[in-house]
Amino acid sequence: MSPYGGTHDLTPLSTPHRAEVSDGLGSQPKPTPCGRPPSGYYPTMPTIRLTLHRAAQELDVDRKTLVTAVRQSGIDVQPRKRYTLLECHLALATDLRKERTRLMRAKVRIAELKAAKMEDSVIPKEEVVEFITRTFAPVREGLLAMPGRLAGLVNPADPAHARRILEQYRDDELKRLKTHKPS
Repeated sequence: MSPYGGTHDLTPLSTPHRAEVSDGLGSQPKPTPCGRPPSGYYPTMPTIRLTLHRAAQELDVDRKTLVTAVRQSGIDVQPRKRYTLLECHLALATDLRKERTRLMRAKVRIAELKAAKMEDSVIPKEEVVEFITRTFAPVREGLLAMPGRLAGLVNPADPAHARRILEQYRDDELKRLKTHKPS
């Protein structure tokens, strides 16, 4: 039985290529394969427990961030309760993973939108409004000016009567165009 609680056969091996490790207690060096000590050979460090305030100082993070991360990881948070640094680190790492995942999803979405725009499958609203205005504004102006221009040509004897009829026709067509839903 090892002085550190493990049961290891520490008898010297006959092969010279194995590294030797001393247990630090004055005993003879004990060879191990590949220069690594056997599992359980060294004593484990005592578990250090800290309050969340002190752990936040040690990990150089805001205390509120640490408290939120610990709560979200499912650990009960109580005043003056002590936590291991491993618990705090894992809670923060989980929080960072979530943030990294959210950031990556946002970057992917932006990249997809840029790709769609490059493929002309998505056109910005401002460009569509500008195109429609630029294309149909002259048509609208022509329709609005038509009764005054055509009244004398349609009925030279009574241009006022022709103008009223053409204005009525124009107004009816504009109303129809406003309510028309493309199929």
